[in-house]
Amino acid sequence: MMNQQFAGSNNDFRSFRSNLDRRRAEQRAFRGNYKSDFVRYPLFYIGLLISGGLSAMSGIFIGLAPHYVDGVLVINFDFVNVMFALLYAVTFPLLGEYAIAEWHTKYALRDMDEVLDDNRQAIIALVMLFISVVFTLVTSLAASVILISLLGSFDVFRHIPAWAQTWTATVIPIGAVLHAVATMAYKHNSSEEENLRFLRLQRMNAEMQARLTIEEAMMQAWITVNLHRAEQFAKMAMQQAPHFGSNLALRDMQRHFGGANPAPRPIASDTVGFPPPHPGMPAGMPDPGLQPNPTGGPERERKD
Repeated sequence: MMNQQFAGSNNDFRSFRSNLDRRRAEQRAFRGNYKSDFVRYPLFYIGLLISGGLSAMSGIFIGLAPHYVDGVLVINFDFVNVMFALLYAVTFPLLGEYAIAEWHTKYALRDMDEVLDDNRQAIIALVMLFISVVFTLVTSLAASVILISLLGSFDVFRHIPAWAQTWTATVIPIGAVLHAVATMAYKHNSSEEENLRFLRLQRMNAEMQARLTIEEAMMQAWITVNLHRAEQFAKMAMQQAPHFGSNLALRDMQRHFGGANPAPRPIASDTVGFPPPHPGMPAGMPDPGLQPNPTGGPERERKD
């Protein structure tokens, strides 16, 4: 039974592995085809590159915080400002323009087989694609306003609007957590994860069945050991009972007739009572504990 279950699980694993390798090969081929996509849809990638460059420049300006003091441009190049500039310059394009391209790819690579009976992956990818577009649009607008305000190019933008400041200060943590949760949901709703969960369940069932079989075998072994022990005890007790009864009779004779000292019946041991217990036979058989009286008088009990 267990061999059949193992063989079935092994076949399921080989089938799953074959499908997984095929699926990953298709994904690598699709993701490695950006060059032909760029030739076919140049405006899509050009728009993302321009928007990403604008977002990166905005991040650098926000981090370095350039400003004019008495007509002199002052830029903060200390360690903290440089680190914030790099963080914003990398994070803004990642959470915006790169996220658009990534969720577009995930939508194209969604599972379209009989494993899943709904379009959960498609819904997640489309919703996140829309959120990424909105994120990129607002970030690009905020970046343009911040850059123009810092450069002082127009009289209308002398100060950075409050909405742009609030957006740039809060969008990174919100966007990072949102993309992480959506990616995790997309992953758990894939056919690959469904098959992995099925294989893990089979492995858990096989391990549980093996543990139960081992416990049952151990229990049967202990039952057999104890039954054999009881049978051997009964057999050995019946063999030794006549000798033990003779010694008890000798004690009674000595107690009632004093000087009479009949010879004891030969037994298998030099001591009065049972011989030393057989290995594996439980100890505890009573010892008459008599010691012969050389004076011929009544017997007295032996003092240990």
